[in-house]
Amino acid sequence: MIETSNPEIDVNQLMERVRREAGRLRSNAQIVSSPGANARRPILPIVPEPLAAPPLTLSHPIDPAQNRTEEKLQKARGMIEVSTSIPKMFRRLFRRQGGFNRATLETVTSLAKSDLKLQKRVRELTTAMEQQSQWTHLLVEQRQTESAWMRAAGALISSLEERLSSATAATEQLPALRSQLEGHGQHLQNLQTQWERQTEHLKSLQARMGQLEQHGQHLRNLQVQVDRQGEHSLVWREESHRNTEHLRALQEQNDRLGVHLQNVQGEINQRAQHLHEYQQLLLRLEERQLNDAIYIKRQISHQAMRLQQAGSPHLSVDALPSQSENSARADWHAHDLDTFYLSFENHFRGERAEIKRRVRFYLPFLQSAFAGVSGRPILDLGCGRGEWLELLREEGLEAAGVDLNPAMISQCAERGLAATHADAVDYLRSQADESLGAVTGFHIIEHLPLATLINLCAEALRVLKPGGLVICESPNCKNLMVGACNFNVDPTHRNPIYPETAEFILNTQGFEKIQLEYLTPVDTSSVAGSDEMPAALHRLLYGPQDFAVIGRKPDRR
Repeated sequence: MIETSNPEIDVNQLMERVRREAGRLRSNAQIVSSPGANARRPILPIVPEPLAAPPLTLSHPIDPAQNRTEEKLQKARGMIEVSTSIPKMFRRLFRRQGGFNRATLETVTSLAKSDLKLQKRVRELTTAMEQQSQWTHLLVEQRQTESAWMRAAGALISSLEERLSSATAATEQLPALRSQLEGHGQHLQNLQTQWERQTEHLKSLQARMGQLEQHGQHLRNLQVQVDRQGEHSLVWREESHRNTEHLRALQEQNDRLGVHLQNVQGEINQRAQHLHEYQQLLLRLEERQLNDAIYIKRQISHQAMRLQQAGSPHLSVDALPSQSENSARADWHAHDLDTFYLSFENHFRGERAEIKRRVRFYLPFLQSAFAGVSGRPILDLGCGRGEWLELLREEGLEAAGVDLNPAMISQCAERGLAATHADAVDYLRSQADESLGAVTGFHIIEHLPLATLINLCAEALRVLKPGGLVICESPNCKNLMVGACNFNVDPTHRNPIYPETAEFILNTQGFEKIQLEYLTPVDTSSVAGSDEMPAALHRLLYGPQDFAVIGRKPDRR
């Protein structure tokens, strides 16, 4: 085995050089064609077996024993050196010359042996280098032989590829030839079949020739009959012409009827439009009649007050009115405001049908709380003209109302609705504990002071049965048009109630499962440019106009 740790010869580097030289020779090899292009089978040269690298046998690695030599020299130096404390003239007496000489001889002997070993190793390496050089030369020759063989093999492979491609092309044409032969065979069979059919057809034609002669005689007879039928067809044509004229007349009459129907439909549409206008006029007349009735009642009350004043003793200009007279005048003015507010409601509140359509939204909430059934009646605070009470009656629910305006109570009484003239909070206080299924109030909380509103919610919680509902609807001040403009249409409004504030009031009074509902958004279909504004601004200007706060009284625990 080669000792690669010797600094004088690097076997790894030598092997790398050998590999590079072999690769260079392989890359420089050129491919040559075969000796004869038309030879049937090119003969390839015989390639010898690859040469194995010669074995290298070296002795064991040389150990110059440098450390032991250094130790012997140091020992010999110690034997001849004497301490400086001894006088120089006496120092030779203390030197051990014999031991020094022996150590020196041992050192020289060790160095001589190491030198012999190194010379032997150099000879071995020289022999190994010669063997490697000879093996490298043989390897180069073998690579040249392989290159020649590869060139010959390449030419042979090219020839075989050409023959294989031609054989493949011929093989690919075989299916087409086979299909052509099959097609010709099938065509011959078809021709044979057609010949047989033509023969049979000729036989059948000969058989039918006799039949045609018989049919010819029959046709001649039919011709005679056709001539006779021609005379009858002239008569039929004249009758058909008369029928066509009659049909044309019927079509013209049908067209005239269609025009007449269109005219009638237009007249019906016009009368329907007139009928709608008459209905609107009747509604306006009904509203005016109601306002006139309110005005007449107010005038009657005014005249009654004047008659009462005329019957009282004459008072001087400087005299003060009595307490009873002030009370009477105050009652009259209050009654006058009641009739005024009823007229105001009729003008600004809207039609009864529209109000009933809006409040129908709350019916599912009442059904979920079983409000309005027997033993769980509904009380409407500030019932007004009674649209909500009328809807509840139509739905078969038990309900009653209370209002401070006697004119409103009169309106409810005329429609057969149960309504009481009283203050809402006082009326709630008069009710027994847990006696109602629901308490509602539409557009009433914005008329009340804060203390009254809190008392109203507390009394509502007391009179409701467990699971009962309180429903309050009010203008939504989050809509800027409502909060800054429309809210001020009603002169009796005190201040808008913020939706979350109403929710907080119900929460502080003991209600649970409180929810806010936003209702009656503005119809912007006729507002130009409303679809182009930002969503936030659109919500502030055209968002819901009303809100409802709905709370539930806790069940018993």
